[in-house]
Amino acid sequence: MSIKVVGLVEPSFYGVKYVKATYEQGYKVVVLASSKENPIKYGYEELYRDLIIADIRDEESIWRAIQESQYKDELTALIPVTDFALHITSKLGCCTLLQT
Repeated sequence: MSIKVVGLVEPSFYGVKYVKATYEQGYKVVVLASSKENPIKYGYEELYRDLIIADIRDEESIWRAIQESQYKDELTALIPVTDFALHITSKLGCCTLLQT
């Protein structure tokens, strides 16, 4: 059984526990963030496999970043882990991602 890849969108102060829990459950954690400094700033720099930079306020930017990444065919979930990423992430629709 292969390890599932989970995308977490914009972990910040409140999202660190999501990153940690996902990592500790054995998933490959891919973080989509607005800045490469965020993992250090919020303290999850050792808890993810890869970091993808995108404008998390723009669904097209997130979509493009995923499609251009090595994870485009592996991503099994895309989860917003901060309140301001919720509406954008939900617009992308997990089913759409999985069918691409």
